[in-house]
Amino acid sequence: MEIPDLIDADEQRIHESLEKTRGGLMGRLGSIFQANEITEATWEELEETLIMGDVGIETTEALVSRVRGRVAKEGIKRPEQAQAVL
Repeated sequence: MEIPDLIDADEQRIHESLEKTRGGLMGRLGSIFQANEITEATWEELEETLIMGDVGIETTEALVSRVRGRVAKEGIKRPEQAQAVL
């Protein structure tokens, strides 16, 4: 095997690994917003999921804060509408 072939194989494995991570995170995010209402537990679960998905603590806190603010400002009550804001 030539060195470019090894690089291509490594890049492919990295790409596949990232796709699995992204798919898992998106699936978990989708399940959070399957509830009937938005509660404090919804926001806590969103925070936990983003942190576990390696989004980072500061980014997670900023993102959740902005989404919560917009949900409140726009009077959003349905979880799927909150997910669209995210």
